[in-house]
Amino acid sequence: MIRGLAALLAAVVLAGPAPANGDGPPQPVNPPPVFEPTREPDARTQAACEAAGGTYGRFGLARVYICQVPTSDGGQACTTGADCTGLCLADTMTCSKVAPFFGCHAIVTEAGNRVTICID
Repeated sequence: MIRGLAALLAAVVLAGPAPANGDGPPQPVNPPPVFEPTREPDARTQAACEAAGGTYGRFGLARVYICQVPTSDGGQACTTGADCTGLCLADTMTCSKVAPFFGCHAIVTEAGNRVTICID
């Protein structure tokens, strides 16, 4: 289940704007590194996380060890999910400051729809 969550989370985190010519899938702009969640702390992962400017610890309802890294566009205004390397938060219309962004949040999708997602 954790690997499935990590894959889903990676897909959400890596979503980004479409290429200018419209060909191919959207490409992330400065995507944050993705770290695999673990049930036990891992010194190498912690070191890599901290080297990337992240915070390593237990997050989410599952209380797994994972790295939260700052996003390159955190706090900037957004109109759709395509505007952010993380999530476009619907309540503030700003990009999330970290990824992964745990909890239940109203976000704006790449298509501009407002939905609520929960990431644990």
